[in-house]
Amino acid sequence: MSFTKFRNQSRLDLTFFVLTALIWISFFVLTRNDSAAEHQVAFALGAGAISYLTLRLLGYFDTLRLLPRKSDLFLVLVATALSAIVEQFIFSHWFEIPICNLPMVTLWTPLLALIIFGSHYGLSLLRLTNSARHKVVLDLLPSEREVLIADFDVMGMGRHLEFLTVQKLALFLDIGRAREIALIIISRAAGDQLNVDTVMLRAHLAGIPIIDHRRASADLMGRIRLTETDLWSFIMEATPQTLVLRAFSRLKIIIEPLLAAFVLIILTPLFLLVALGIKLGSRGPVLFEQVRTGYLGQNFRLVKFRTMPLDAERYGPQWCQPNDCRVTGFGSFLRKTRLDELPQLWNVVRGEMGFFGPRPERPEIYERLNAEIPLFSMRTIVRPGITGWAQVCSGYAATVEESKRKLEYDLYYIKHMSPRLDLIILIKTVLGAFFGFKEEVPRLRLVSGQSSSAVNVGNG
Repeated sequence: MSFTKFRNQSRLDLTFFVLTALIWISFFVLTRNDSAAEHQVAFALGAGAISYLTLRLLGYFDTLRLLPRKSDLFLVLVATALSAIVEQFIFSHWFEIPICNLPMVTLWTPLLALIIFGSHYGLSLLRLTNSARHKVVLDLLPSEREVLIADFDVMGMGRHLEFLTVQKLALFLDIGRAREIALIIISRAAGDQLNVDTVMLRAHLAGIPIIDHRRASADLMGRIRLTETDLWSFIMEATPQTLVLRAFSRLKIIIEPLLAAFVLIILTPLFLLVALGIKLGSRGPVLFEQVRTGYLGQNFRLVKFRTMPLDAERYGPQWCQPNDCRVTGFGSFLRKTRLDELPQLWNVVRGEMGFFGPRPERPEIYERLNAEIPLFSMRTIVRPGITGWAQVCSGYAATVEESKRKLEYDLYYIKHMSPRLDLIILIKTVLGAFFGFKEEVPRLRLVSGQSSSAVNVGNG
């Protein structure tokens, strides 16, 4: 799915590849590398190819956006580091041609990644600024059209798009200007009849990407609206669970407990400091356990750092509110940085949770929400996580309406579970711990140059 045709994809791919290779060659020139020029060029071309393939695998190019997300800098960092390490190993061990040593690669990789991403972002911005508005055909009901245009405006993209009707599309097809149409967004309700001379079939044969409006909205907003869900669309439009993704899911069940145990040991000094802060701030134990509803509706005892006084729920279970007066001073810091969640690593060791997934609710709240919100029980078909897509995009929920919004993000996560989405959640969690979490809809953008079959996570 994109705002350009398939024929432009190879040109954009080549642009990124050449850009990365040129930056690597410039790096060798500036650092006065004394290896042969042909070896430097070979290294740069190999690094460019590996970076591109890695980013393609991570979905960097396959999202509906006009500009790369700033958070994608971390994906470029991963790709740049991997390409440098692989190329350094190949040249040093296979060909026995030293190009650069591992310490140099480790030192310079972050700067190179920043330059590569900044250059690609700048080229994309220049192309967007100097190009005409993308023509998008909307074959929707009036209410659907209003919602989708609002989604585009929320993402700051309305000024770059020109919305056309089906009648206008027919005119463009008749006069041979089909290549000017970037995208067609349709709905089943608006176009449920298949006519022999239908305009949509002509547009399809002309190579214009056509997508469902619910798919476009979900890709833009990073959530599945509860008012626009049906089983077949959810399953048919979900990320295909290939052999690689199924293997990844099985490995997570084995690796995550081992990794959690390792992290628990590494973070022991931090745990001791947090424990001291809790003890100095209020009376009571450092840790507390709370029953939560987890995988397939089974209850388990979740472990957290205590952030409230012991009598915080003397009137019964309650939702946490923003700036909750029951939270202690040090507890507020723990909540803002999500450090209070770290003891849940023990739940991961026990296999009750994973690192990523929907946050588990308390049984009392779960039963209430399950009765009031359709599909709420779907969040338990995957293991709950210490952090999750809803957590980093929507924050805490304190009402039924806010819980509905979080469920929409959880459904999006379940629909598009992949290593890439987990990596994005990890990046957002780490950034939120250091710079604070934003309680807002993720600003996913559109980028030109994607294939119409590529509908992946576009988020932030």
